[in-house]
Amino acid sequence: MTLMKVLKLSGLLLLLALLLGTGWLFVSVERRPADAPLVSAPMPGAPIGMDGGAVAWMAELYRDSGVPSVTAAVGLKGELLWAGAIGHADLSTATPATPETRYRIGSISKPITAITAMRQQEKGVIDIDAPFATYVPDFPSAPAGYSLKQLLSHQAGIRHYASMAEAWSDTPYPTTREAAAVFAADPLLFPPGKGFAYSSHGYTLVALALEKAVGQGFETLVQAEVLGPAGMGRTGLDRKGVRDADDATGYMRAGGLLFPVFADDLSNRYAGGGFRSTAIDLVALGNGLITGALLQPATRDLLWTPLALSDGAMNPERYALGFRVGEDDLGRFVHHGGAANGGAAMLLIYPDLGLTVALCTNDSAGDAAFDRLAAAQRLARLFAGK
Repeated sequence: MTLMKVLKLSGLLLLLALLLGTGWLFVSVERRPADAPLVSAPMPGAPIGMDGGAVAWMAELYRDSGVPSVTAAVGLKGELLWAGAIGHADLSTATPATPETRYRIGSISKPITAITAMRQQEKGVIDIDAPFATYVPDFPSAPAGYSLKQLLSHQAGIRHYASMAEAWSDTPYPTTREAAAVFAADPLLFPPGKGFAYSSHGYTLVALALEKAVGQGFETLVQAEVLGPAGMGRTGLDRKGVRDADDATGYMRAGGLLFPVFADDLSNRYAGGGFRSTAIDLVALGNGLITGALLQPATRDLLWTPLALSDGAMNPERYALGFRVGEDDLGRFVHHGGAANGGAAMLLIYPDLGLTVALCTNDSAGDAAFDRLAAAQRLARLFAGK
């Protein structure tokens, strides 16, 4: 047997052991029903007839992607214009998805954490240019001198998930410090500022620094600084074993079949990938940034400015602080996607238009199901009149 075959077999055996350990292999197999329930809710002030195009967009996306459900919402200059849903939040009970359905949003947790940090920057509680060691001097890698800004922009050198066991963790971490212990002893990938490496673990360190600086737990701080002021009443940490009646069941796919995902534990990544939300709440987040309800204009501009490396070269993802930055025919936009075990989402904001689009789905495939950014851009064009 060749080395490659041995490695492939070893990987399959590891995956089998993981799935057996979680009990995932013993769950039911689901198929999408032929009829998909659909909800479209244009709000006062929405362009007349615009919801028809949005419904067609939603129906096409559902038909072509094979996901169990899609919900989406659109906001303009601080107001919710439209929200819709198609498909099922839970296939086994035939529970329809609605605009109030809560999904795992994965890495869209990073913008929430970044905004929380920037509000503390405005208050003078933290300085994002200060070394992380200012707030957590006893963390093993802190003497390297990386700053909170470098953590927020993935330039600190902190690694990402190193294994399937981390990406699909079933280990509870009661505190942020305990979650950070997972990677505390590992060397940096590069000297701070000298490279770019996307890292959810880096955001765990941001949360740890915020807790130390403010003297509050991360969850309490985010609620007070972002979720409450933005009106995101359906958003919160996704705690294992705690289920809301509106939570979507997550699915993964194999051979065209849908399987409910196993119950993992996101406490190793709350700040970087551990929230649940709705498309409406994500639009509320964008609206709060556009109107200035969450951050002052200068702070918001900093949040949305891509950070160059120490040699002056732009980082490869045009990553700012919790957002990526791009441009298309509608103009400049900022965005972040998220993918988790049983969910995927996209938040897209056109600052100059005051336009925000969000979409969520209860499918693990992420962009393998459909290009989330491109889908959000198509919906944005409908409401921008393009």
